[in-house]
Amino acid sequence: MRTRDYVIRRPRPAAIVARDCSFCTRGWETFANEAKPVGARVARSIRDGSWDFTELSVTVGEALAAGRQLAGEIDPTVDPAQKVTVFRFRGGQPCFRHPGPARFFAGGREHVRLADWGEDLIEHLGNLNDQLRKG
Repeated sequence: MRTRDYVIRRPRPAAIVARDCSFCTRGWETFANEAKPVGARVARSIRDGSWDFTELSVTVGEALAAGRQLAGEIDPTVDPAQKVTVFRFRGGQPCFRHPGPARFFAGGREHVRLADWGEDLIEHLGNLNDQLRKG
């Protein structure tokens, strides 16, 4: 049976600093609870990126007291003593709010539009179903 991977790549920040964006011009903070899978992926992505940042550690309780909340990572259900990482990004660099376009891959082929990717997926599922019926 022949299969293929279907992937939507998350866009990276655009390589421009938006002059009307206070995050780009003044800087921003991002919190990540690295004890949780999503927070660990965010932290790894930031560290592997090319941003100018510093990092420090605070507790979930301190993050909540500062008004920060991330469902399942930094919320009242999480141990308030658990440590989370704060990434502080300097101004003058592109922030996360200006993503490039999403990219859609089916096997080794890139589709320009999500609709084309979806049609490819439906067609491939039909082919797999036919192969299963034939045995």
